[in-house]
Amino acid sequence: KQHYVIGWENHLSELIQIKNIHPETIKMMAAIACGFKPKEIMILHVNELLVKVKENDVREYIQNHTNFANNDNPYLFARRDGKHYASDFNINPKIAPDRSIVGMPLTTHKLRMSYVYSVLSNSKLREADYIEKLHLSMKTLNYYRKNMTLYVETSKFELKK
Repeated sequence: KQHYVIGWENHLSELIQIKNIHPETIKMMAAIACGFKPKEIMILHVNELLVKVKENDVREYIQNHTNFANNDNPYLFARRDGKHYASDFNINPKIAPDRSIVGMPLTTHKLRMSYVYSVLSNSKLREADYIEKLHLSMKTLNYYRKNMTLYVETSKFELKK
């Protein structure tokens, strides 16, 4: 069975307190926690994310760790020339070292899947809520539900003290 850590999206305020964590990790986790898919994140502008982040401290952290020198709404993950990355290939190596701090795999795909299973584990939501929150079709939602039942095991996120 595939293992996914769920419930991390409610701990971003604690994660930003960790001294050695990379800003890219927080940005990626915040974007995934707001429902953006990995491909969308590559072309996501900072302000599109900031309007969706609920926690003021996380929003402030992202602003403080973004270079606004050449643009008042830069890409969340911008190259030195200000353009976006074509894929997460250059970002994953920056966030991967933080997996020992966070206690879970930190590739964009693994984060997205753990977020999907976090949302699906909330039985209080209606079908329409799942579709809206996860930006999925009904067919894809059913696929993930089946996977969760048959092939996935989850554990709750715990921040190591």
